[in-house]
Amino acid sequence: MRERLSLIIKPGGKVMRKSTNYKKIVFLIMLISLIIPSGGCKKAIKVALKSTPSEATVYIDSQIVGKTPFEVNLNPGEHLVEIEKENYVNLREKVKVSLFGRKKFNFELKRIPFLFSKKFDGDISIIKGFNDRVYSVINESTILILNSKDGGLISKIDLKGLGRKNLPCKETIEEEIKLEGTQKLSPKEIVNLYLNTEAYLLKSNCLEVFEKREVEVKEILKSIFFDQKLIEDKLTELKLNFLEMSWVNDMSDSSEFKSFPRFYGEYEKNELTCFYVEDLVLKKFEVEEIDFPFEEIPLEWTVLGKYIPGVWLSAIQKIDTILLKKVDGRWFIVDINGGCKGGPEQEPRDSLFCLSPLGDFPNPPKIKDMIPLPPDIERDFERSHETTSKQGGCSNVRDIKVFNERLFIQTNCNLLILDAKLNLVSKYLSYLPLNSSFAVGITFLSKDLKKFNISYLDLNKGVTKWSREFNGNSLFFVASDDANLYFLQIYENHLSLVEMDSKTGYTTSRKEILKVDESYKNINLAHQTFLLSKDKLFFFKDKEVFLVDLKGNILWKTLLNKPIISLWATENYLGICSDTSILILDSKDGKLLKEIKSRGKPEKIYILEDFLFYSEELDGLHFLHCLDFKKDERMFVLKAYNENFIILQDNLLFFQVDKDELSCINLNFIKEGK
Repeated sequence: MRERLSLIIKPGGKVMRKSTNYKKIVFLIMLISLIIPSGGCKKAIKVALKSTPSEATVYIDSQIVGKTPFEVNLNPGEHLVEIEKENYVNLREKVKVSLFGRKKFNFELKRIPFLFSKKFDGDISIIKGFNDRVYSVINESTILILNSKDGGLISKIDLKGLGRKNLPCKETIEEEIKLEGTQKLSPKEIVNLYLNTEAYLLKSNCLEVFEKREVEVKEILKSIFFDQKLIEDKLTELKLNFLEMSWVNDMSDSSEFKSFPRFYGEYEKNELTCFYVEDLVLKKFEVEEIDFPFEEIPLEWTVLGKYIPGVWLSAIQKIDTILLKKVDGRWFIVDINGGCKGGPEQEPRDSLFCLSPLGDFPNPPKIKDMIPLPPDIERDFERSHETTSKQGGCSNVRDIKVFNERLFIQTNCNLLILDAKLNLVSKYLSYLPLNSSFAVGITFLSKDLKKFNISYLDLNKGVTKWSREFNGNSLFFVASDDANLYFLQIYENHLSLVEMDSKTGYTTSRKEILKVDESYKNINLAHQTFLLSKDKLFFFKDKEVFLVDLKGNILWKTLLNKPIISLWATENYLGICSDTSILILDSKDGKLLKEIKSRGKPEKIYILEDFLFYSEELDGLHFLHCLDFKKDERMFVLKAYNENFIILQDNLLFFQVDKDELSCINLNFIKEGK
């Protein structure tokens, strides 16, 4: 073997001799070249990934690569592996891949702990949660009230069996008829007091209440009537009128009372005053099937509401001649309906109204036209019928709310109010509850929707505080506070915020928000909004989203590159579902913080602190995802029946696993894992 001689001079001048074996060096170089190719040190290494259970989706470095069991070629180095399977907690693990390292990986998935699952005897259509209770609507019209902690059944309400017969025959809270200083009242004020007393009696919801009120009003009538017998006669007549209309209560689930008096003649002579009064008394009632004996209805008028399949009126038209006489400086009613001039069938009375001066008044003028139906009950028949047939029957539930332990149920026709013990206490036609005290109703009066009525209902007193008729494009309710109601309206090619005084119903301001085009013409503006706080709301259309205050000022607007399907917001974050992704914006300034690609079509979104929940449809199936969007970590995915899910304040997630099955998960496990 030949050697090469080398001299190495070390510090200090010492010379050393070293030989190099070239054969050994060449051998080592050849061996290394066989192991490491000319491309360098990044040759992919095959690794095998398994999971228990199998068929789990595998993400490597945030990219989907397949389902377990799975083999993949990975470059040497560290990789982030995520394993995801429906109803299991996502597993995240960093793995190190090297030539001489581990080649097989097996991941044990932990099943998500379900708090409970409940199967019902019917399809679920609505899930709502308030406090520690969950309200689930099955078969469209049955409400199951569950304990949110264990799913135990608290109560069951079948709306098809819940009607006026369930309403208590008790005194309703009315505006008091004040009796103060009747000696100072003018003749017309006395007649108005009498007409209000009539309406107070006829508005009774049952005979028991009528008789109770009858005792109350006698003192009022004694102060304005001169003749005691006349009082008894009028009370007897009013009771007959009440009984004539009371059949409505027995045959209908809901009715409303209205009285429309008008003066059409007034004469005064020799301390006598004569009034001619027409009074149209209506009881409006709703029915699902129109099969009533119309020959028994005094006035057969047909009126239909926006969500009402059939509404009819039982009506009494009264035409009275009311005579008053001044006695000792005070005015008294001395005759109603003509007294001695009333005709041969009327029995003569020994009373003031037989005095000769009465003959000096003219006969009642002829009434050419009856009092027309009031605008708020002139409803369009065709529109009502079509709308109702699309939405279902009157018992079908549209929404549920809870205020101050009272349950408010909106059906296609009615607003039902139940107390804390779930007793039905009130029922109204088509109102939207704003809080525990007030509700608002919007009724369209014309086919083109350019004429409509807004009513403001005091739920505690059971009376309408005001009712106003409007002309123009529809108003869409969006918010309310202690003093005002707020509506959106397309007005003169602008989207405007309309502020309305809740005490009077008068418009106090109208602020133009933005200019609009024809595409806004037929949309429901209320569906394009999300109320962020008491004084701010989000409005979106197509690819634009705006934050607007309740003065109509745009605080910020953002134009996105994707159309908006739905949104959800907190004070910090705005979550938006687009057609292919989820967008997270800063609620304060509208800046885009993150975009999360979706495998399917996003449907519904919810944000809880830093956690994002969204449902999506993929190949006809529904999935519910949870992500920590600040850490950019997938937490879990659930297989669901539809997009229907809610999250309560105590971090309980409710969703449908099947058409008739509701499940609950305590989300604290993801916070603990955080």
